[in-house]
Amino acid sequence: MFNKYIGQTPNTYLMRYRIAKSREMLVESTRTICEIAMTCGFQSPSYFAYVFRKETGLTPQDYRKFNAGSQNA
Repeated sequence: MFNKYIGQTPNTYLMRYRIAKSREMLVESTRTICEIAMTCGFQSPSYFAYVFRKETGLTPQDYRKFNAGSQNA
């Protein structure tokens, strides 16, 4: 039923939500990658980096560097 209304499985929805929140935190905070991973519910920083790169094409570190100035724009 979830899939019918949302258009994706609950697991996919949750993972994408976690990635979206982590993207915000990478740009808007100075927390470490490890802190962000744990705050967003990932088992480990390495799993977070794997999933993040799979979804965005960038590592969390590269995403942060690339978007460092965008919060002030």
